[in-house]
Amino acid sequence: MKHDRIAGILLIVFAAFIYWQSCRLPEPLLQDKLGPDALPKLYAIILGSLGLIISAKGFFKATEKNKRISPDWKTWWHDYRFVVFSFVMFFVYIQAMKYAGFLIATLLYLPAMMLVIGSRNKKSVLTAVITTACVTLGIFFSFTYLLNIFLPSGTVF
Repeated sequence: MKHDRIAGILLIVFAAFIYWQSCRLPEPLLQDKLGPDALPKLYAIILGSLGLIISAKGFFKATEKNKRISPDWKTWWHDYRFVVFSFVMFFVYIQAMKYAGFLIATLLYLPAMMLVIGSRNKKSVLTAVITTACVTLGIFFSFTYLLNIFLPSGTVF
């Protein structure tokens, strides 16, 4: 269960990063019992605990069958290439949101993700574009005009 150990350790590192970043949030106001850092810290603690459980399971459940498996990178890439593409596209989307804003970045990101994960025929492309336009514009107008919460506008546009 080498993969469980690695996944658990990565979850613990990610949880520590989330906790560290949440410590940088502003202090709570006098009338607030919980500040803006409470929920991210709670999620980080839960995520770190789950990572610890997964790591422990990987360390203690190593069987003879799992010791004989050698990683075949071509098979691994074939099985997980969409996961890797999804993570890369997500981080590019987050960076693009800083420059292009929520509206443009999301209008480009969502159909691309739908095509990477789903089927790639003419009907699915049309469905992805229509779904993206409706969902993105719905979220944008709901947050901006109904809730008065402004989404990132970007620096370029």
